[in-house]
Amino acid sequence: MHNVAPALFWKGCVIGLFNHLFYLFRPSTKSDHFLVHSTTLMFAQLKSFLMRGNVLDLAVGVIIGAAFGKIVTALVDSMIMPLVGGILGGVNFSTLSFQIAGVSIGYGAFLQAVVDFLLVGLSLFLLLRLAGQNAGAPAPSPSEALLAEIRDLLKREEKEV
Repeated sequence: MHNVAPALFWKGCVIGLFNHLFYLFRPSTKSDHFLVHSTTLMFAQLKSFLMRGNVLDLAVGVIIGAAFGKIVTALVDSMIMPLVGGILGGVNFSTLSFQIAGVSIGYGAFLQAVVDFLLVGLSLFLLLRLAGQNAGAPAPSPSEALLAEIRDLLKREEKEV
């Protein structure tokens, strides 16, 4: 017997989606003023949120990180793991697996992912370390500079006394 409940559920979802789309794209009336105003306000708030500097920096970082991850994955899959496999006697890591109760557990792909993760972590560590060395100490604020000057004057007075 075929169960028709999932098919009816999805049919109801599709009909509901079309009803909402028809409602959104129908000609507007005077009663829609609140809906249009609140939607415009929401999009203005969304735009101001997305245009803040740290959100854009985060987006750029995620995009560059994803591209860098693809580069490292290609490096691991096509250069490092075949080299390690050749050193270990021709082992192909992508096909390594073992059987438990008739089920094949492929651990070779997991090993490749671990090496991939370690390389990404190492490269990010080196990149942040390099960026930290180039940044230097931040310039003190005017109040911090004044406090340092007062501290130095107090130390000189203690030595004189």
